Amino acid sequence: MRYGKLVETKQMETYQRVIAPKGQLKERGLKEVWKAPKYLAGLIDGEGSFSALIIEVRPRTWYLQFSFTMGLLATEEWMNIANHFAETYGGRADFRNGKRYYYLDITRADKLLKFLDDYIPLLTIRRGDAEALRKALLDYTAIVDKAKTTKEEWEEWLKARKLR
Repeated sequence: MRYGKLVETKQMETYQRVIAPKGQLKERGLKEVWKAPKYLAGLIDGEGSFSALIIEVRPRTWYLQFSFTMGLLATEEWMNIANHFAETYGGRADFRNGKRYYYLDITRADKLLKFLDDYIPLLTIRRGDAEALRKALLDYTAIVDKAKTTKEEWEEWLKARKLR
């Protein structure tokens, strides 16, 4: 089969438009196809990481830090996506490993909850991880006196919520 005949099918035509060279994307109105929520959810499913870390802020004073992190090679497309997430959800997007990789971190509790609320319904692979993190984050914000909790108590707390 010749390539020209493959493009005639509707499915292949859609595929061809999405992978069109940069110059053609603008003429076809697909310059920002990456802003589609399902596209972003697929990226989160494939590359994202949800975590809860125990952080010592002062001697014998431990807190939990909940986060979503994603890092990819520093391409123009990925930097646009990371910056979009950072602007929308208050995260931080920056270079690491000598400007080879570009990372996105969302750690503020209120912004992370909004991010999770927006994307949990669209996730498939990491949906369980995202739901567990959301529930733990809500439980954590309800705890009044966090400063008196030991590292071991936080470990048990995270295990009880299936985050360890």
